[in-house]
Amino acid sequence: MQAQPTVAVKAASVRQPGSLQDLTPQQWKSGIAAWLGWFFDGLDMHLYTLVAAPFVMQLLLANSPSDPLVRRYSSWIQAAFLIGWALGGGFFGRVGDLVGRSRALSLTIITYALFTGLSSFAQTWWHLMIFRFLAALGIGGEWAVGSSLFAETWPRRWGPWIAAVLSLRWVLEGSGPWVLPYFLRPGRDDGDLGLLRSCRPG
Repeated sequence: MQAQPTVAVKAASVRQPGSLQDLTPQQWKSGIAAWLGWFFDGLDMHLYTLVAAPFVMQLLLANSPSDPLVRRYSSWIQAAFLIGWALGGGFFGRVGDLVGRSRALSLTIITYALFTGLSSFAQTWWHLMIFRFLAALGIGGEWAVGSSLFAETWPRRWGPWIAAVLSLRWVLEGSGPWVLPYFLRPGRDDGDLGLLRSCRPG
């Protein structure tokens, strides 16, 4: 009587992608979506560093970005952003468990794009702090959900290469803020324009 194949044999018989050409359209879509999500949320952070001090200065009606009040409230805003970033990873990670990684990824991108854009309409420093906190929920969530989506849909043995490709975005998004100022016209609305442009990915 012939023995039934074991689970290990069955698992071994499943064909694993040997090259990029072997990936399915679904794997390509999930990988590109995760990478672009990481790229644009990182670009958001880099762009904000360019406009943060001038924007807070305008909100406080201060005379200089080096004003002590500008530095103090900018620090509070950045602290709120970091807290939101940490909480967003846990929150949207749970959302991903409930509704799926792809839908959760879309929600994170919409979240950080929407509230980054709304930041340009802030009238006081605490308006900006709230908007940055909410945007950070989406940014932190995108990092967590995007990583999970990549890990669950692409071959595990490609893990080191996937990490390298995801990290490559730092080079590209870091160069964006150096180019964008050439397209910002000088004047009061520089901070507003920078925040509005960074919400375009959504």
